[in-house]
Amino acid sequence: MEWEKINTNALLEIREEKKIETWEDAKKWALEKNNFFRLGKKIIGLAEQNKIFLEYTTLNNDFKQRLKNENRYTDEKEIGEKRPTVESPSKLTWSPDWSIDDILEDSEKTKAWLEKKKEDEKKKANGGKRKGKKKKK
Repeated sequence: MEWEKINTNALLEIREEKKIETWEDAKKWALEKNNFFRLGKKIIGLAEQNKIFLEYTTLNNDFKQRLKNENRYTDEKEIGEKRPTVESPSKLTWSPDWSIDDILEDSEKTKAWLEKKKEDEKKKANGGKRKGKKKKK
């Protein structure tokens, strides 16, 4: 019901602006090149002024307060004051306890497993070779 009212109001405003007398003339005008987009802009403009639309697009006070609380470390820093460091998740390392299904389902575990395989291959490729070092007697 709201949208019908908004659409009708948009058409009425355009009829007044363009001095279009009948609904048939308004329909013809709307179907002309670029006029359909002008009508769409008018409808969007009226919808943005609607109470229902405003309720969905405005932030509530509680949300704003939570944002302030989350950003308080950056907002209230004074010179010389240390901030608590935000802990980043540690790098996942391969575990022999993982099943093949675990590795295939979790992308992080897949990456860790591939890294482990690359390391093992490098060790195999180097074998027992020591570069630039002499054997001790």
